[in-house]
Amino acid sequence: MFSSTSGTPRHRADERAARTTSRALRATLVGAAALSLGLIGTGTSYAFLNASASASTGGVLRAGTATLAVSAAETVSFDNLYPGETRRAAFTVSNTGDVALALAVDSVSGATASNGLVAGVAAGACSATSAQTTTGPLGVTVPKAGSTLVCFTVSMPVSAPATAIRTAGAPGTTLVVSITGSQQS
Repeated sequence: MFSSTSGTPRHRADERAARTTSRALRATLVGAAALSLGLIGTGTSYAFLNASASASTGGVLRAGTATLAVSAAETVSFDNLYPGETRRAAFTVSNTGDVALALAVDSVSGATASNGLVAGVAAGACSATSAQTTTGPLGVTVPKAGSTLVCFTVSMPVSAPATAIRTAGAPGTTLVVSITGSQQS
């Protein structure tokens, strides 16, 4: 009844089966490619958003209580401060915690520039040769339950303007020193 020549129902069925198989194969390949790209993107995102590191066998984690206490500083009077003069006041910084702390000056603030004053802090007893700083490390570590002497220095440069000489000791002239401590091992 049917022959295997072109245009016959049997041949058309074979063509349809071949096309269906071809479409199914293409759909499978496209799906596999999409899935592969999706997994690659997911793997990249996972690697990008996650990090890990192995701990060395010699690592030590230390924690403790860090507490600084500052004694009342001697009062530094700005009255009659003249150009070229320096005044100093010592105070004690105590570490009441249970870890050693390296001291640093966080800031020296107040009306220094407008009043022609230069202020700083130095570790140790007050002397004319104390290296003072307005920010940064003081170069001293306070042991746990220990204390150290710190010196606050204020001076008026020789080049201070006349207006600074009149306003340096004005009521309300206040300078604030902020000191921080960083835990040491």
